[in-house]
Amino acid sequence: MQIDAVEIRDGVAQVNLNGSLDVSGAARIERELATTVRSTRDLIVNLAGVSFLSSQGVRVLVANAKAMQSRGGRMLIIGATPNVGKVLKVIGAARIIPMAESLDDALKLLEAPGG
Repeated sequence: MQIDAVEIRDGVAQVNLNGSLDVSGAARIERELATTVRSTRDLIVNLAGVSFLSSQGVRVLVANAKAMQSRGGRMLIIGATPNVGKVLKVIGAARIIPMAESLDDALKLLEAPGG
C-alpha cells in the first residue's frame, strides 16, 4: 500500500492510495493519513488505485473521517472502483464519508452550502 498526499488548495488536500487496503496496508498508511488529517481542513481520498478494501482499511478511513468532522472538516472519497464502493456502502461507511465521481465533483461538494 502506497500513500501520496498533495495540497490542492488552502485547507484542502488529496491523498492518493494505491494497493491493497487490507490489514497490513491499513497499518502502513494509518500514521501518515492521521498526520495529513491533522494538517488540513478537508481531505479528498482517491481510492482509484485501491484493488482491495478490508474492514481494517474501512476502520482507518472512518476513524480519520470522524476526527476531521470533530474539527469541522470533511473527508470525501473519489475514484472508488465498483467493488470498493460496494464495500463502503454495505458496511455503512458511505454515510460517514461521502463519495464523489471526480475531483471536480468533490470540490463542488465541499464548496456547497453546508459542505
